[in-house]
Amino acid sequence: MTSESRKLKRNKKKEAEKELKKKLGLFQMIPDHCLVCQAPFDKKNREQVMSWSVVVRKTEKIVRLYCPSCWDKAKQLVKETEHDSKDKEV
Repeated sequence: MTSESRKLKRNKKKEAEKELKKKLGLFQMIPDHCLVCQAPFDKKNREQVMSWSVVVRKTEKIVRLYCPSCWDKAKQLVKETEHDSKDKEV
């Protein structure tokens, strides 16, 4: 029984390592500027790393980066679009 539990732990660890490798590979693909306004992005700047938004499309292997101001504008645009479409339905 203990050998089976060790085997399960090893398998879980291996799977976690594989997942981490995939995510680190995608991190290498992060652009160095905002997709919309071309504002520069510094991967070593903790404030930027925590505040900028990253959109990952795993199937297409695409990583897109947005600064906080462009991200807020996009969210606002989506809200307005949803509001307009609800008004048209009523």
